[in-house]
Amino acid sequence: MMAKNLRPDSAIYDTFILSFCKQGKISSAFRVLKDMERNGCSRTLQTYNSLISGLGSKGEIFEIYGLMDEMRERGISPDIYTYNNIITALCEGGKANDATSLLHEMLDKGISPNVSTFKILIKAFCKSSDFKVAFEIFEVALSICGHKEVLYSLTCNEFLAGGQLSEAKDLFEASLDRFFTLKDFMYKDLIDKICQDERLDDADYLLHKLIDKGYGFDHSSFMPVIDGFSKRGNKH
Repeated sequence: MMAKNLRPDSAIYDTFILSFCKQGKISSAFRVLKDMERNGCSRTLQTYNSLISGLGSKGEIFEIYGLMDEMRERGISPDIYTYNNIITALCEGGKANDATSLLHEMLDKGISPNVSTFKILIKAFCKSSDFKVAFEIFEVALSICGHKEVLYSLTCNEFLAGGQLSEAKDLFEASLDRFFTLKDFMYKDLIDKICQDERLDDADYLLHKLIDKGYGFDHSSFMPVIDGFSKRGNKH
């Protein structure tokens, strides 16, 4: 292109920057950025989103904040992808509390968080065993995104993995009442762990609810309940 005196535009440079960032070659991406500016092409929102995503994968939080400041100076407004990339970087860097401030910033600016935003935050707080905050975020997600199956299944499974059996059971029950599909719920593990916790009546209740609601489900779910009652001597 250069040899034919065809000047690349921002879209072409953004393509290279995105590709290098996806490969983790951040220094190469910034070299392209210098060429981009040398040839008179302005940085775009896509440029910043790619660089923030790439820096996030390397845990370069300080540099990300620098890019955010630069965006403000240049009058480029972040979008949902910008915020989601930064929230991901913060959560993966163990700074979930800082990520919630970005959630508030989005809401203040009238940028609606999407399901992905809330999934990132719920997983991060469950990972740090802060289930109270995780559930609060889940409730905010429902108020903004609606009662999405993916929010229920993710939160239920994360609570189950964190040993929050009562909360996981309640979420699963609420999901059955909304007739969500079972494919993304770890309901077999839930029933099994409830039985291990010697809460056989709760496990039995879930089985009957599945039946009453007309669900087709894996019949191996019966086994831990049957075994549990048998060990108690409750043959009937």
